[in-house]
Amino acid sequence: MAENRTVPECFLDAVDRFANPRAQVYRSSKGWEPIAAAEMLRRVAGLSKALSELGIRPGDRVAVFSPNCPEWHVADFAIQGLGGVTVPVYFNESPERLVYILNDSGARVVVAAGEPRARKIAECRAKLKTIEQAIAIDPPADLKGSFLDYAALIEAAGDAEVAEYRRRASEVGSGQLATIIYTSGTTGEPKGVMLNHSNLCSNAFDGLEGYDFHRDDLALSFLPLAHVYERTLDYGFLFRGISLAYL
Repeated sequence: MAENRTVPECFLDAVDRFANPRAQVYRSSKGWEPIAAAEMLRRVAGLSKALSELGIRPGDRVAVFSPNCPEWHVADFAIQGLGGVTVPVYFNESPERLVYILNDSGARVVVAAGEPRARKIAECRAKLKTIEQAIAIDPPADLKGSFLDYAALIEAAGDAEVAEYRRRASEVGSGQLATIIYTSGTTGEPKGVMLNHSNLCSNAFDGLEGYDFHRDDLALSFLPLAHVYERTLDYGFLFRGISLAYL
């Protein structure tokens, strides 16, 4: 039953069952390019190992400050495969709200994608009370010394890292805290909503149960992944072996 499963378990099941050669699709200067499910898993395993080496343990919070992109899900699955807790931050969040969310959640590591996010993290770093390390995806040249490089962290990952990821993921329980999603804060400071793996998996499967999906379908991820609606939809697509394109 979906409510007794975990997010990394569902991810691994989809990789093994469907082996989608176009699990993720992103747009580059060359046009739309695919990432196969096996390559996605390799990246997830590599980042998960890096987070483990940084001291991330079950229950630890790791923030993802990123627009919708393949790396968002790589980071999310890497964190949860360790039993860690993903704290998504809206990609265009203000510096003040960014500081509040990271401090309130107690995030130990933040993963930032793209120059605008890297610069905000760098500008706010002195105010971030619990952040120990920051990982950047494509940081600007002048900030590379301030971040761990995402590409370097996953570059050498192989079969051993994948096997270790599978082992660690098998130890995660469906009742464990999986994520803290912050509300918009329209009536005060944002509130952190705590969801476990059972919450996320049951919504991803049950919420899309009535749809007639096919293996060659292509889904578009365009609403912010920091919000639970798009995240639930994208889990539902990925867990069914449907290709996911990022806008």
